Amino acid sequence: MFESIKRDTDKARKADGGSFITQTGEYVVWIGQAAAKQTASGASLIEFTFKDVRTSALCTTRLVLTKASGDEAFGMGMLHALMTILGIEEIKTQAATVYRRDHTTEQGYRIPVLEKKQVGVLLQRVNDIYQGREKFDMNITGFFDPVTRKTASEIINGVETPAKLEQKLKGLKDRDTDDYKAFHAAPQNAAQPEVPPEYGQEVPNYDPPF
Repeated sequence: MFESIKRDTDKARKADGGSFITQTGEYVVWIGQAAAKQTASGASLIEFTFKDVRTSALCTTRLVLTKASGDEAFGMGMLHALMTILGIEEIKTQAATVYRRDHTTEQGYRIPVLEKKQVGVLLQRVNDIYQGREKFDMNITGFFDPVTRKTASEIINGVETPAKLEQKLKGLKDRDTDDYKAFHAAPQNAAQPEVPPEYGQEVPNYDPPF
């Protein structure tokens, strides 16, 4: 039994749930899942599920670590930046249940040491076309310490006053792919509906158990 409860605006904001991060910007997120995957072509990647600390909105995005050729990709540097910010020396994969965006699960590999951690992340909305319809992806363009607002290089170099995050934010904006630009160059396509990135309209309230 309780005598009284004071209204909490943050809890009220999060109660809706089921929403997705859709806008370019900076976010403080919980890493709910970090799944190690490999594409059919042989590229290796980590698929992250983020949950916005403020709104509980979700975002599933990837860091490609190595290309199909075996060469390192851009995401490898991002991974090392994330490890630096979180104070992690080494990551290891572990066989586990992987939660998918369509409410199903599969047996795969996760990286426990990266999960249930809070981190700042810069996300860029990339507008694209898939099967004749609009879609978008949210790409990771940087990580930062959510308390000090320092980037990995500033932490390593012992910088007292962070500045790089603000510099990055000034240049951070949506990106349109060439396919997207070409699609909208045709007048008949100007009002096509938008499709969320790979989630599908059938799962608007997806909320994995993280």
